[in-house]
Amino acid sequence: MTAPVAAYVQLPSDASNSGKKNRTQTKVVGSDTVHEHFIVPDHGYTRIGRYVYQSTGDTIQATSGKQYAVLSLATNATAVASIKRIDVGWGTASTVNVACRGTLVTFLKSTFNNAMSDATTRAIGLYQSTGTAPTLSVRSSSSGATLGTQIPVAAFMVPAQVTTVGAYGGHQTVYDSQEQYHRASNIELNPGEALVVFQQDAGVASDVRNIHYRIVWEEIDVS
Repeated sequence: MTAPVAAYVQLPSDASNSGKKNRTQTKVVGSDTVHEHFIVPDHGYTRIGRYVYQSTGDTIQATSGKQYAVLSLATNATAVASIKRIDVGWGTASTVNVACRGTLVTFLKSTFNNAMSDATTRAIGLYQSTGTAPTLSVRSSSSGATLGTQIPVAAFMVPAQVTTVGAYGGHQTVYDSQEQYHRASNIELNPGEALVVFQQDAGVASDVRNIHYRIVWEEIDVS
């Protein structure tokens, strides 16, 4: 087979220039010379950076309503956070066992007003050595702001435990976006929006179960 030869088809003028060039590549197939066209996937946005937040472990609370973490974009931010993956893990914080039922932990997308007053909590890892600090901040609660309508985007049931339990613990992915070149179904946080990690159900007194969560997102510019 003859080696491919690149060529182009020139389109009509769309301004003061002589028109865009439609890139093709020729290849001989049998007795014919055919033109192959290129399809180059494009994100459709500018990726500013890719970041990961890893919690250090939170003990299940005896009462429901605990906010473990709040990932929020400031109301004056210009970037968008595109959530790519959420992983959870569970285990025990001590060897003392108590009987308890399964406890639901949800990841909720919410709007908020005013700036949150809690200090930024824990480290946020960078996937790029030259990356700057992300616009998205992680806090232990939404103190200082009022959350709006909350929509569940992922959920995880922390397994039940009995007093005679042996090995206890595991890992699970609760959200994984396969979208590589367009935004489509990705969970996105726009300015004034937050992702809240929330304990939906009550645990028990002296609960020893704990959970970890890992959230990966891309900060993108869609302007």
